[in-house]
Amino acid sequence: MPPLISHAHVVPIVSYQSRWLRIAGTTAELRLGDFALTPSRELSPGLKVKYEDSGYEANDSPYLAGMDQRKSSLWEGLGVDWKTPVAKLSAEWVADLSGNSKGQKLQVQIDRRFQWESLGITPRIQAHWMDAKYVDYCFGVRESEVSTGRPAYVGAAAMATEAGLRPDYQLTEHNTVFMDLGATALPDEIKKRPIVGRNNTSRVTLGYLYRS
Repeated sequence: MPPLISHAHVVPIVSYQSRWLRIAGTTAELRLGDFALTPSRELSPGLKVKYEDSGYEANDSPYLAGMDQRKSSLWEGLGVDWKTPVAKLSAEWVADLSGNSKGQKLQVQIDRRFQWESLGITPRIQAHWMDAKYVDYCFGVRESEVSTGRPAYVGAAAMATEAGLRPDYQLTEHNTVFMDLGATALPDEIKKRPIVGRNNTSRVTLGYLYRS
């Protein structure tokens, strides 16, 4: 999950999909095929590589003064989508390919897109498990980083939950605008840590998509 620091980014997103390759933003997936379990249920596994801008530096916030840099990482793993008439269920396991945290993460999400002519709305619910190594790297406080009001902390595995909504509107055949809203409830292993001090986080993404 991203650092708990308020910031805004403008990032160009490239999206591409073929039978064997799917690229969406900073995630690339080698698709292993589509397997029809029944006429209305399809299983789609794939190998993933993704970059996550989850690092921070001491000057990003006064609360981080005296902390060592935490680097963003490249992750690799396996993902699978299960499409049913009711909703789409996705699962993803990834490990830190960069070796910064040496951690692992598991994410499970259920979502469904509703469409009315040019308007689409996709609600989602997500569970996000992080192992102790990842939590310790991102949210832990080392002995060398201890200060007044910031005691040492060794991270433990944690589970966060998120609810989100993604409305999109197709302006023309090739042009679409969208907004992505997300709110994450932080687990005790993170929200009570010295460098966090909050119970939840929220995120708003605005975007424009051109399809050729």
